[in-house]
Amino acid sequence: MTGTGNLSRPTKLDMLAEEDTFHTARELLHLMLNEGFKHVDLFTATENNLPALTYLEPDVFLNLAEGQRSEFSDHVFRTLFPLGIPITGSSDAANGKATNKHTTKKILEENGIPTPHGVMISNPSELSPFPKELIFPLIVKPVLEDGSTGIYQKSVVRNVQE
Repeated sequence: MTGTGNLSRPTKLDMLAEEDTFHTARELLHLMLNEGFKHVDLFTATENNLPALTYLEPDVFLNLAEGQRSEFSDHVFRTLFPLGIPITGSSDAANGKATNKHTTKKILEENGIPTPHGVMISNPSELSPFPKELIFPLIVKPVLEDGSTGIYQKSVVRNVQE
């Protein structure tokens, strides 16, 4: 099941996911320096400093923005890609499809790729009557997050009341 809701307030787990991204970036920096790369910089891109990247003429931009910053990741891609700056990660169109679980499910099904049964709801009352194809236990997920952001132990439900 996926649902919509206000996910704009980062939780402790969301903040841990962001810290994991910073850890990954630091590890990549050390790995690249150890492999002999001479000019490697690590910084947090913001709306204010992103335009300055064009003056640096980077060989590649490793885009690690994700989770709460996925909209900014799209902005980074839309800013740098048209300028010919190679950037890792997905385009904003691909990102938009991939981070919307309902859209992804439809695309997979349309292409003959099996997916578990699921429904998208905005309110639990939409589950009456309960869809017969859904079998407990189920996982309740936010529809507009990627990875496991917004999924917790309490997301596993064993009956309609949970």
